[in-house]
Amino acid sequence: MKVKIECITTYNDLQLKKQINKGEQFVVSKERADELISLGLVRQIEVIKEEKKENTKLETKTEKAVRSKKTK
Repeated sequence: MKVKIECITTYNDLQLKKQINKGEQFVVSKERADELISLGLVRQIEVIKEEKKENTKLETKTEKAVRSKKTK
């Protein structure tokens, strides 16, 4: 599950290896969002539910090649 978060105080994100500025929004995993929220660095904006990929089989129709008999 992914979560969209917004930075509430500028901090240096060691995992992303960059400075995150106040007001910046980005998407992270639920676990990472919980960690950053507990540190008081970000707030949650929305939860992004991942769509389940349906197990679809591609149906292909095969046609037999039919040779026509030559008439004399």
